[in-house]
Amino acid sequence: MNFYTLPKNLSELDHFRSNPMVQFKEENVGGLDVIIPCYMIADADFWKQPFALELRGHVFRKDTGELISAALPKFFNVGENEYTQKHNLPWDAVCSIMDKRDGSMLTPCIINGKIYWKTKKSFYSDVAIIAQKWWDERVNAGSAQIEEWAAKGVSPVYEFWHPEWQIVLNYGDEPSMFCLGYRDMNTGAWVPLVGHSPGSIDDVINFPGGCKTLDEFQETAEGVEGYVIQFADGRVVKAKTKWYLQQHRVRTDLRERDIAELAALEKLDDVKSVVSEAGMDMSLVENIERRVAISIADISCEVKALVAEARKAGLPTPKEVAVAYKSHPHFGMIMREWRNQEVDYVDWFLKNDLRSFSLRCVYNTKF
Repeated sequence: MNFYTLPKNLSELDHFRSNPMVQFKEENVGGLDVIIPCYMIADADFWKQPFALELRGHVFRKDTGELISAALPKFFNVGENEYTQKHNLPWDAVCSIMDKRDGSMLTPCIINGKIYWKTKKSFYSDVAIIAQKWWDERVNAGSAQIEEWAAKGVSPVYEFWHPEWQIVLNYGDEPSMFCLGYRDMNTGAWVPLVGHSPGSIDDVINFPGGCKTLDEFQETAEGVEGYVIQFADGRVVKAKTKWYLQQHRVRTDLRERDIAELAALEKLDDVKSVVSEAGMDMSLVENIERRVAISIADISCEVKALVAEARKAGLPTPKEVAVAYKSHPHFGMIMREWRNQEVDYVDWFLKNDLRSFSLRCVYNTKF
């Protein structure tokens, strides 16, 4: 059974043309104009639409609309939506399990006799350009296999890792590329290269580190990302470790502004713990934390100085102070300080100064 439906022609995706969440990217590759439909952002309702799960980088000819390269469909983490809830998954019918590798998905496309590589959205992304250069410069025995698959209407999917584009895990000093499996462009089926006869999850995997169950593995395993699990009905899910999710957030999601917000709210302890355990540069967090502290302190000092100035000028009543400082940007805080009421300087910082911190990822500037 195949859980996913592969569009055979670009016209089958026309209902997404006016959807702002979807981009139909046009590129010229090897002299051929192609279109790559891909979602840019999505919410839970988006995935309920026909073919939405397939908007992850398939390549179509612009002139005929023909599908010429197929990527993996969108698949979710265990528990992320209704059909991936643990109680809804057929754990007694697991047909394959793959290690979830910490790299970039690449798909090859043969155009005018040459193999071109693309990431999810483009043949010209930074990772795709590096992968293409790496492929072109080495004698690669895999070309014949890719050509053979293409002749059979099969589109392979690869995982590419490069030390310059490390996300969390380090797999060595040299780039590596390995085939995960392929999409059959006739049936749409996803066929992993590592397969098993359908059985219970305990029949097809031995959890590392002495873990007895998938839950225990996800909760306690360190140094690994997790697994990709396929069921007999074709459904595919990701099961990532808690350790990896913490590492990934710090390395790829945590922006300067996020750290500044956590620092202002005094919630940086967990982040510091992950940074410390991973051996990352703690000073990057501490420098942002220091800037936040200085910014809040400066606001407090300024307001208190203005109140002292008002008292010195002989403004004894709230009305007189209000008239004198009604146009000041700190008017509300000045009035509360003058009345000896608590002033929430942190709240003011979050609403006004937080935006001065950048959206740059702190530990991986490529994100």
